Amino acid sequence: MKVFINSFIMMTLLPWSMAQAITEVLPEGINSPMFKFGAVQGLNQRYTESGQLWRLGDLRAIEFNAPTLAKINPQAQVLINALNRFGNQRLGDALNLGVLEFKVEPKVSYFAPVYARGITNTWTMALAMPVVTYKNSIRISRSFSNIDFYKSEFGGKFPELDQAFNTDLGVETMRSIEQAGYKPLNDKDETFFHDMQLVSMNKFFADEKLSLIHSAYLTLPTGPEYDPDDIAALNISHQTSLENAATASYRLNSNLSVSSTISYLFNMPRKLVKRVPRNEDDVLPDASTKEGLTMFTGSRASIRNEVSYKFGDKYGIGTGHTYARKDADRYTGTENRRYDLLNLNSSNNEQNVFVSLSYDTVKSYFKKQALIPMIVSYDVSDTIAGQNIERKLIQEINLILFF
Repeated sequence: MKVFINSFIMMTLLPWSMAQAITEVLPEGINSPMFKFGAVQGLNQRYTESGQLWRLGDLRAIEFNAPTLAKINPQAQVLINALNRFGNQRLGDALNLGVLEFKVEPKVSYFAPVYARGITNTWTMALAMPVVTYKNSIRISRSFSNIDFYKSEFGGKFPELDQAFNTDLGVETMRSIEQAGYKPLNDKDETFFHDMQLVSMNKFFADEKLSLIHSAYLTLPTGPEYDPDDIAALNISHQTSLENAATASYRLNSNLSVSSTISYLFNMPRKLVKRVPRNEDDVLPDASTKEGLTMFTGSRASIRNEVSYKFGDKYGIGTGHTYARKDADRYTGTENRRYDLLNLNSSNNEQNVFVSLSYDTVKSYFKKQALIPMIVSYDVSDTIAGQNIERKLIQEINLILFF
């Protein structure tokens, strides 16, 4: 039996780029190791093309009613026609094997060590090597079936009917996945190195009130390659990209400051093997549809605004809003297939709000009131609106040291 299943996780996820905006560079010769610890929740919810927030399990649910059965299995139409001949109630058209529900609970955590050094008083370089842990619990269940009525009325009369009535949709789903050449749909618990990132920060203007910083993020494809045979894979790595960001920070007084960052991320074309659907109904392409393609991942633009306040030398709080928009992906190949179907719903946008709390001992260290110069921060970010994007509730702890 052919079933309707889409990939469970199709996200743009760069959580280590979502901490506080860069408003300072390191002095020349100063080294700064940073350790980021984060957890991403809420991924079992997705904003659809219309902007509605759905649970992934509800969004991927399949109702096996008569039209669906006839569409995915030609033999089912024979069964429906046979049932319609009994009486005047068109019992075949009312047949419903139930709703197949997928309960998924994806969670992502990450540890991202970062090493930064002040090359000059206005230029800082940094290197980040994130490690990602991905867990996902996947369960399949069936509900809302009227098959018991058909069993009581027609059970034991025709072997073909009895076989259809006793169909286990969960088992048939797993069998269809295997027959199409996919890996078994099991729970996930895996840890891997994500793509390495090189960062350059240049403060090209500064006075008593205003500072302007340009940041460039070069991401290198050091993470796992795309897996076309795993419909529950995270598949967020192995992408080369360059992001340019400009941050303006303005100090309103000694404690209060505002900042705004605009950025543009360009993804380099990449080679990957992917399954290409034969038509709009082929949502579980089999292994014969795999093809080496060139993927042009859509560019991403964002704007971030933040207000921060310092309570004395040590404590601070910041809050703000981010809006990001990504263009649609594009695929090219050599076999003249329906590459356009891979582009569907690949553009997205999202809005995030965030709050950051920080503890800073740098000034206290120079006053000989602290043992070491460091900054510890706790950041929370939540996706409050979007289209074609998973919701992301991110909690992150940052530890920054200086020497």
